[in-house]
Amino acid sequence: MPTQKWKKLEIGDTHDFDSSPELVGIYVGVENNVGPNNSKLYTIEKEDGEKITFWGSTVLDRWMQQASIGDDLKIVYLGTDKNEKTGRSYKNFEVLVPDTD
Repeated sequence: MPTQKWKKLEIGDTHDFDSSPELVGIYVGVENNVGPNNSKLYTIEKEDGEKITFWGSTVLDRWMQQASIGDDLKIVYLGTDKNEKTGRSYKNFEVLVPDTD
C-alpha cells in the first residue's frame, strides 16, 4: 500500500456581518459543537457557488431552527441591541425566506 499524504482541513474565513450585513444563499449545512465554545457553524452557498460559513449565536440559532437545509435564506445583521432584562448587549439578526404567496 503506498504511503498516504495527509493535509489538515481548515474551517477557513467566516462571514463578517459587521463589514457585510447581508448574506443571501441556499442553506446547505450546519456543524454542531465546533470550536472552543462548542458553537454551531452554518454554511450558505451563494448564487456563484461560493460556500460561506458563519458562526451561530443565541439569536441566529433560534432563527436557524426554523430553517431547513435547502432553503433560500437572506440573513440580515440589524446591529447591536441591549437585553432590557439583563442589560447585556447582543448582535441582532433577522432571517428571511422567499415570500411564496
